[in-house]
Amino acid sequence: MTTPLASVSRGRRFANLLGLAFLVVVAVELALRLVGGLLSLDVERAYAPSSQTDAPYTILCVGDSWTAGRADGRYPQMLEERLNGLPVGRKFRVINLGQSGTNSSQALRTLAARVDQQHVDLAIVMTGNNDHWNLAESAYWQFRSGEQGRIDIATAHARIFLHSLRVYKLGLVLKQMLFGGATPNEFFYGGTDDSGREIPAPLVAIDRETHHRLLEYNLTKFVELARLRGFKLVFQTYFFFKR
Repeated sequence: MTTPLASVSRGRRFANLLGLAFLVVVAVELALRLVGGLLSLDVERAYAPSSQTDAPYTILCVGDSWTAGRADGRYPQMLEERLNGLPVGRKFRVINLGQSGTNSSQALRTLAARVDQQHVDLAIVMTGNNDHWNLAESAYWQFRSGEQGRIDIATAHARIFLHSLRVYKLGLVLKQMLFGGATPNEFFYGGTDDSGREIPAPLVAIDRETHHRLLEYNLTKFVELARLRGFKLVFQTYFFFKR
C-alpha cells in the first residue's frame, strides 16, 4: 500500500526531473544561440573587410544557407573578389548577412536593421526557401484562407514560439537523421499517393498557398524598404536539381 509520504516523495522526484530537464533545454538553447552568433560574426569578419576607407560601393547579401555558404565557398566573397578585379576605379565591399535556416521574415528584419546602421548601395536578396517549415518571426496566419478565430491565432503564436527555439530545430534534424523523412531543406512535398494527390512532407508547417502569400508580402516589404532608404535591390531565385 502506498503511503502519503511515498506519494509525496515520488511527486517531488518527478518535479525535480522536470526542473532538471527544463534547465538542460534552456542551457542547450543558449549554447546554440551563442554558437550561431559567433559563427555569424566570424563570417562577417572574414568576408566583409573593414580596411577599405575610400567609401567603397557597399553590397549586402541577405538570405539563408545559399547565401551563408560553406567554408569551401561563399558567393559574396567571390563576388567581392571579382568586382574588385574590374578596372572601374572603385572599390567594392560585399557583406555576407546570410544565415542558415532563416525565413523571409527574418531576412527582412536583418536587412532593415543593417540599413539603419550604415549606408547601403545595393542589396542582393535570396530568401523564401525556409518559409514553409520555419515559422519564427512569421505572421503566417494572416495569410491563411478562411476566418481565423482566437484559438487559431493563439495556436499560431504558440507554433511561432516553438519554431523560434533552436532546440526544436535541432530536434527536427536529429529526428530526420534517426528515422528518415524530409530534411529541413527539402521543398514542400513528400510525393503523391495512388490517386495522384500530393502528400505533405513531414516538416511542412504551412501549405503552399499560405507560403506564397506570406513570401509575396515580405518581398513587397523589401521593395518598400529599398525605396525608402534609397538603395538598389536585386532578388535572386533558387534552383533545384531533379534526378
